[in-house]
Amino acid sequence: EMIRGDSIDVSFQVFEGEPWKIRRIGFTGNVKTREKVLRREVALRPGDVFKSSQLQESQRRLYMLGYFKDVQFQQHATPSIDDEKYIDLSFDVEEQRTGAASMGAGYSDRDKLVGTIGLQIPNFRGLGQNLDFSWEFGTRREQFLIGFTEPWLFDTPTSFSFRLYTLNQRYFRSFKFHRNSVSARLGRRLNKPAYSSVSLGYQLRDERYSDFVDTTQAYSPSFTPRTTSSLEVVFRRDTRDLPDFPTNGSVVSYTPEVASSFIAGDVDFHRHELNFNIYRPSFWKFVLAVETKFSVIDGFSDWDDDNISFWDRFTPGGVDWWDGQVRGYPDASLGPRDAQNRPIGGRSMMTVNIEYRFPITERQVIGLVFADAGNAWEHVDDFDPTDLKRSIGLGFRVMTPMLGMIGFDFGYGFDRRSVDGQRPGLSTHFQFGPRFF
Repeated sequence: EMIRGDSIDVSFQVFEGEPWKIRRIGFTGNVKTREKVLRREVALRPGDVFKSSQLQESQRRLYMLGYFKDVQFQQHATPSIDDEKYIDLSFDVEEQRTGAASMGAGYSDRDKLVGTIGLQIPNFRGLGQNLDFSWEFGTRREQFLIGFTEPWLFDTPTSFSFRLYTLNQRYFRSFKFHRNSVSARLGRRLNKPAYSSVSLGYQLRDERYSDFVDTTQAYSPSFTPRTTSSLEVVFRRDTRDLPDFPTNGSVVSYTPEVASSFIAGDVDFHRHELNFNIYRPSFWKFVLAVETKFSVIDGFSDWDDDNISFWDRFTPGGVDWWDGQVRGYPDASLGPRDAQNRPIGGRSMMTVNIEYRFPITERQVIGLVFADAGNAWEHVDDFDPTDLKRSIGLGFRVMTPMLGMIGFDFGYGFDRRSVDGQRPGLSTHFQFGPRFF
């Protein structure tokens, strides 16, 4: 202490002790999942200096696998060795059902009733591998998909995935669409920036349109047969605490894609998609979720712009997860239209979804109130974030092991008259069944 007039200066001298080090890390409760799948997600290693922040990050990573209903940890001090202090860590996990062979059904405004036979195993052989097989069939849609993902190739944080996909669909009552595609992707988890990953994918797809109700559409460049060969890069930073219904964190992703006629294809364009989602806890267990999407697609010439496929253009609306959901409006209804008031798809798009979520049953039944806004514009230069179609409403979500997510929403579209000439009113959106893209 040093006295200076009517003041006292106080100086603290601190002598740090030896930090605790990790001696052992153990796991209990993992009946199906192999220990190496858990161990590789733990940020700490035996011999490391103990850091509580890395312990909490390890718990978050284990939750994000989606294999466990609960993840808890315990710390046990051990006798000192050579004047060094050691601690043992134990992770106790409770596994949940992660996949099953199933027969079920799905429903949407666009595809109506669709039957499904599928095999979904997100923890194949207990090694963390993902195996997907799906056959969907209905009056308007038939789809087949098979895919495999290895998240840790050669026991390194490198992922590899491969997918085969075919789709036959009656698009509302306008035309039939057929697509075959094959894709492969190689990704890597990054140390810096933290929580980030980057991947490179290649896709080759063939598209055909037929059986037009209005034969004039068949002569539009947007509906000509084509083969698309494209490269896609995805940068993603994910800090969510849970994969389904997160209560905290954010997701930022940027996806540029380039299609070129130099390699197997006959179209040229570049597409960019930016997603920003943020989740924040409120009082009790209420969660505020804000999810946004911005997308543009543009050719390298005027000819390329005119020949961008209808399927590559943006048609948000309803509960369309592919382009963007704006509840309170029919599926794929927003954006530019032709002289017959039919959607023609835009080359720029924006959607904003604000939800206030609350648990009815923990991590299984979620209630929500929402406000949506979104639109698509014919040209990239027409992008106007002040020209959005708005809606509000309420709904709920149920996660089931056999059918996936069940959703039921009531949405009131304020700008319905400017979209399809209908009076503003309440729309009901019902969806269930696993989603494959």
